[in-house]
Amino acid sequence: MAKIKQQDVYFEWCMDKSDAKSEVINFWHRMNVDPKAFDFDRRSQYVALTARSPTGEIIAITTAERTLIRRLNHNYFFNYRILISPEVRYPGLADKMGVTTIQQLEYLWSEGKTDCIGLITLVENEHLKKYRKEMVWASTKFTFIGVSNAGSHIRVRYFKGARI
Repeated sequence: MAKIKQQDVYFEWCMDKSDAKSEVINFWHRMNVDPKAFDFDRRSQYVALTARSPTGEIIAITTAERTLIRRLNHNYFFNYRILISPEVRYPGLADKMGVTTIQQLEYLWSEGKTDCIGLITLVENEHLKKYRKEMVWASTKFTFIGVSNAGSHIRVRYFKGARI
């Protein structure tokens, strides 16, 4: 894949659209995601945002799945995930995708279209766990709240005005 400049990447909101499903599954295959890791067909229903190259190829995605989190007062959150093609990672892409996804989901919450009061994510990336040790990430406002049994960092982000 040719080097892609930051200004050439464009984003597409995909929540509640099924037309990108096969493209997303193809992206996971290109990224060598183990098909045993999760159900591609099921997970593709939760794609929130795609980043695309100038040719239209998906180079990154975020997913947001409505999930009940018992340990957080039995509230619903969007389980947030992001995957970026290693060939196109540049500073700020993950933050831009995170902020854009959060803004869109927070808008849905403010309009009463979801009962999720925020987002939760498990940080599995060893580089992020080692070097992004801020309690609150500046761009996305994800806050560190602990470590999972598997050693992933748990971060949460509440929507403005959310109540527990």
